[in-house]
Amino acid sequence: MQTQNQNLFLLILLGTSIIVVLVLFILVFVTFYQQRMIQHQQQLRLMEQEKQQAVLQALFETQESERQRIARELHDGIGQVLHRIKFNLAEIQHIGNGKIQQATGMKEVIEDTKMLADDTIVEIRHIINNLLPPTLETFGLAEAFKWLSKKVQQTHNITVTYTAPPHVELKKEFALSLFRIVQELFSNAIRHSQAQHIQLTITQSETYLELLFTDDGVGFDKNNLEKHNASHGLTNIESRTSIMAADFHLVSSPHEGTSVKITLAQ
Repeated sequence: MQTQNQNLFLLILLGTSIIVVLVLFILVFVTFYQQRMIQHQQQLRLMEQEKQQAVLQALFETQESERQRIARELHDGIGQVLHRIKFNLAEIQHIGNGKIQQATGMKEVIEDTKMLADDTIVEIRHIINNLLPPTLETFGLAEAFKWLSKKVQQTHNITVTYTAPPHVELKKEFALSLFRIVQELFSNAIRHSQAQHIQLTITQSETYLELLFTDDGVGFDKNNLEKHNASHGLTNIESRTSIMAADFHLVSSPHEGTSVKITLAQ
């Protein structure tokens, strides 16, 4: 009996160790990816100064390809491994249920490990959705903005008001760029603005599309933009709007919130 309990404990310990290693691997993986994105943004700043729009477009396409590749690897690789580990833990719990009940703390260890696997799977799903927005390709830009607004409101306790026509018609490459711009705007607002309310409004006619993004956060001094933490993200946004030949207008001042308007001729 003691040998069986020891073997069972070793199995649980092995499963837990694998989960911990995978979680650490994911953290390192995401950190490395973020560093790569920062390097890309720094390259974008230099390229924008030299007005190399063709090179900028190629770099954005490279970023999108990298996002798609990473999303696929997370889904097909690590995600499947975690599901398998969770299944194996459930099997261990089922096979050795009586012995586990008698072994002090073993049942709790298995349950905690399964919960850790569940949390990691959810986190991977969030990362994949950020890298490769599921609604954009399937349902279009209007629904993708709606999904993103709802996600921000649910996960960051910020009230998001989203207004748009039922369908937003835009070329595929422009739609993806505009979605990435709004992602960056939300990210900046979440990390830096301390906003309680964000409003995203899309207006479209036969001749133009206008995007208005406002928040009631702390704002910043545009004259000292280089010192602001969000400056790299704003440079990225300006680069994307430049490629689309869109007008980019930013209004912000300390304690007065921030407003961004992007107008794209059609």
